[in-house]
Amino acid sequence: MNGQYLMHMSADAIYPHLVRFLGDAPPPLDHIRAAIELNKMRARTLVDLVEQLLPFIVDDAAIAYDAEAVKKHLKGEDLVQRMTELHDALAKADPFVVETTELELRVLADLRGVSAAKYIHPLRLALTGRGASPPIFDVAVALGREKTLRRLQRLISWLEDA
Repeated sequence: MNGQYLMHMSADAIYPHLVRFLGDAPPPLDHIRAAIELNKMRARTLVDLVEQLLPFIVDDAAIAYDAEAVKKHLKGEDLVQRMTELHDALAKADPFVVETTELELRVLADLRGVSAAKYIHPLRLALTGRGASPPIFDVAVALGREKTLRRLQRLISWLEDA
């Protein structure tokens, strides 16, 4: 199945074809439907799509931070403070949807007088381990509040231990 077909199919139609690539215990469609929708346009094959879905289906501990993205985006003496503030801001986003998560991050960036990118890129790294992804607020919502906050806290702890 090529990318043109994937792009035009719904997550519900794609899922039965993905199951064989998702291992012995594939996550239920309800758990990854949003992730499939976010990533289907970025994939050329089902195998590509599975690769794009990994951050949404693996345990938090399996998220490895891309070394180039770390070097490029995890900078600044105030990084731990920024990420802690972001964690707290996202924790109070209500409801936890794209609009409120983005608003919380952008308000925080404005209050701190820094570019939103100083929060967005480290957040992407925390949530996916990668330097590129679908829009990060969509990723956060697809992961859900709990997983987003856990992964952000994991990055904070990793930074503190580094």
